[in-house]
Amino acid sequence: MNISQYISELLIDNDCVIIPGFGGFVANYQSAMVSGNAHVSFIPPSKQLLFNVKLNQNDGLLVTKISTTQNIPYKQAEEQLDELVHSIKKQLHLSGSFAFNGIGLLHLNSNNSIEFQPTVDVNLFADSFGLSTFMFPQLNYGIRSKQHVSFKHSAPKRHIALTKTVKRIAVVVPMLLLLAVLPTIYLRNIQQSSFTFFNSPKTESVEVVKSAHTIVKPVSKSVEIVPIQTQSYHIIIGCFRNAKTAQNLCETFKAKGFKSTVLQVNGMCKVSLQTFCDITDANNLLISFQDANSSFPDAWIMTE
Repeated sequence: MNISQYISELLIDNDCVIIPGFGGFVANYQSAMVSGNAHVSFIPPSKQLLFNVKLNQNDGLLVTKISTTQNIPYKQAEEQLDELVHSIKKQLHLSGSFAFNGIGLLHLNSNNSIEFQPTVDVNLFADSFGLSTFMFPQLNYGIRSKQHVSFKHSAPKRHIALTKTVKRIAVVVPMLLLLAVLPTIYLRNIQQSSFTFFNSPKTESVEVVKSAHTIVKPVSKSVEIVPIQTQSYHIIIGCFRNAKTAQNLCETFKAKGFKSTVLQVNGMCKVSLQTFCDITDANNLLISFQDANSSFPDAWIMTE
């Protein structure tokens, strides 16, 4: 099972991917950056990955991905994932590390706690597809040294034979005269053509302007109102394959005054406690909800 590929594909479209019984990868947006002095590096927008061992409850996202990709029942995919988690934990205790290709490296520190080191050469942000980090070297404004060119003067050769000189002059002089006359004829032709062009009648152009003037009509001013698209932040308190179970949980919290809804995502029914347009409001409600409801410690925020 290529678990690294499944997690990478899910992190492109989701902000959180949980490995049941082990931990979860959280992807946070990181804007473009410019760094360096001598060599400036331009880094495109990306997703910064974190690993949280407390996010270990099965939300069905990864199991559904395995089930649909391998075309196997959900229960069988869940069993395969449990075996994989057991082997990952075993390798961590034996070798002290486990690598997820294209995601990062997990290793045990001196306190026997899991630490995560993300891979820096893989960008899981979909809008940055095709973009890569590039460097711009510092420009050196140096002074170029002047090059001295030396010319060698050769003494002209004297022609002793007078008859040969006369023959050469007789050939060269007519060619020079011809070269002197041709530019004059060419300039005269250009002047005549330009004179004809500027003195041509302007009746046609005037007619075009008049006709263009008659076509102009006043345009009514109208303003098109374009709605501003904003992101939605859902506080997810449960994820189920059974729609009835999800609906029952939704109705329970509706009765308590929350604006709960059921979201269909990747074949799963996710119960949203409430939806916000501001991430700060969503975080505030999440904290107060977990303080008042200890049975939902793994509630999290999904961005849509």
